[in-house]
Amino acid sequence: MPVSDAVKTELLRLCTGGRRDRIVEFSRSAPVHWNVFEAIDPETAEPYTEDAAWNRIAAEIAGGCAVNAIVLDKPPGKTGYVLHFTDGVGERIYVKLQLGSGKVIGRSFHIG
Repeated sequence: MPVSDAVKTELLRLCTGGRRDRIVEFSRSAPVHWNVFEAIDPETAEPYTEDAAWNRIAAEIAGGCAVNAIVLDKPPGKTGYVLHFTDGVGERIYVKLQLGSGKVIGRSFHIG
């Protein structure tokens, strides 16, 4: 289901807010598949860095990329936000984010 402009604005604000506003943290109750290094950054033709991945996510949201809400299995019932774009060599990138405690949580960033 497409998300509201308010949710996109909050995701964008937190993605661009710096390291204090965004986290990637694995736990058994909230697993993560965050493999930014497997995708190629079109800006540098090198694998993404952590900061470059967050900047690209922000640029995609700001540019009007479709962001859809899903219900997460882990943690059960929480909302995730999914978007897709292509990397520097045309591979499809899957991104899943979650909002929590005033932060954006990176749950997925990988080819697929």
